[in-house]
Amino acid sequence: MKEKLESLPCECGCGSLAKPGNRFILGHSGGRIKVKKELEIRICICGCNQAFECKIDSEQEYITGHNRKGEKLSEEQKEKRKEKMKEKREKYPNGIPIITRICECGCAGTFQCEETSDQRFIGKHAQKKANTGRKHIKEIRKKTNKCKFCGEDCKNIYCSKSCYFSFVRQNGSFNKLPRKIIHCLNCGKEKEVSINDKIKFCSTKCMHAGRIIPVETRICACGCGETFVCKVISDQRYINHHASRAKEIKEKIGSKIKGRPSPLKGRKQTLEHRINSGLPKRGRKYSLEHCENIGKALTGLKRTKEQCENISLSKMGKSQTEESNRKRRLAILKRIKENHGKVFPAYNKQACDILKLFDEKNHTHGQYAVYGGGEYEVPELGYFLDYIEHEYKIIMEIYEKHHFNKDGSLRQKDVIREREIKTLYPDHKFHTFKEEEMNKILEISLRKLNYVKRKALQ
Repeated sequence: MKEKLESLPCECGCGSLAKPGNRFILGHSGGRIKVKKELEIRICICGCNQAFECKIDSEQEYITGHNRKGEKLSEEQKEKRKEKMKEKREKYPNGIPIITRICECGCAGTFQCEETSDQRFIGKHAQKKANTGRKHIKEIRKKTNKCKFCGEDCKNIYCSKSCYFSFVRQNGSFNKLPRKIIHCLNCGKEKEVSINDKIKFCSTKCMHAGRIIPVETRICACGCGETFVCKVISDQRYINHHASRAKEIKEKIGSKIKGRPSPLKGRKQTLEHRINSGLPKRGRKYSLEHCENIGKALTGLKRTKEQCENISLSKMGKSQTEESNRKRRLAILKRIKENHGKVFPAYNKQACDILKLFDEKNHTHGQYAVYGGGEYEVPELGYFLDYIEHEYKIIMEIYEKHHFNKDGSLRQKDVIREREIKTLYPDHKFHTFKEEEMNKILEISLRKLNYVKRKALQ
């Protein structure tokens, strides 16, 4: 037989008995019953002398909201407040009584408030009385108001703007302060205002447009490189009077004039006219930009036979001056000195410096101008190569600006030259670089060069 177990009190602390063999009653195992702690009454330290209840263990010293009370007040103000609080307590020891009042707006509603308060209306009912007063005034104005200038019945003081301005002009109020003229920041119109006015726009539309729309700086499309300020929305592309310089507009004008007979066609100019027309241009010095533009315009143009004959006839029998011959001699001597005593062929000095760095970096021994013992001459073709390395089988050619056409393509003469060199040296690797891209020569890696060398030895 099993022994009967005794029922023990619940361990949660409730005092009731649990089932035999259990420690807790069902649902009492989550936590013990919280024993209420004793409360005590304390007085607020802020100076209001009000009492509040709190637990014995708590550190509370103020009523809620009284801990910052009186921080920004001076000592005199604190003393005055204390005196008022004492007077209220003497008058109302049991607290301020609450009374009912009638709203003064006319709605006949009632509300409750303290006896000492100055409240006269229910919330938001004070505006009703103000609006009723305004309506009454408007009705009186409609019936009795007359225009100050013409005397006709009207709603306002003046019946129109013309009456207002005429009345002001007669009384001379415009002449009290001196006037000034401003320019609208948006449209640029002029407007007359008094000196004290801080107006910057001619109207509200311009004011909103000038404030809302942002401003940006743009570069003139004519090619002068100057900048101008305009709004983001505007379609302005040129500075004022710069549009005529643009190529697009010149082409448009040219297309319109094209096909028209020129008024000077067929006329023969006299010698005096030609001499006089050339006198103002004689001795004029043009800028570098102007000379470059003239050169770009003339590149690619071929002279006709008539032009060549006229030029040769004009120079026939003329002898050059001693100064021009002297300048030519000095220029030729300067070029020979710069080329280290070599007259032919011409070479690029900057390219030679980069090729020298290339040899030092890769431990190669190429043949080129200045540092490499002079350019290599191809006897079968009659060409000079900019750089050739026989061991690693590399050929390099550097093309300056005069090797290209207007559209950026390589000249036919150079294309044929390149093709002939490749056919003569099929084992060599042919590299071409523009004058602007000469630094790419140093990017050629040694791994590729060694691979080419091993392949050549095999």
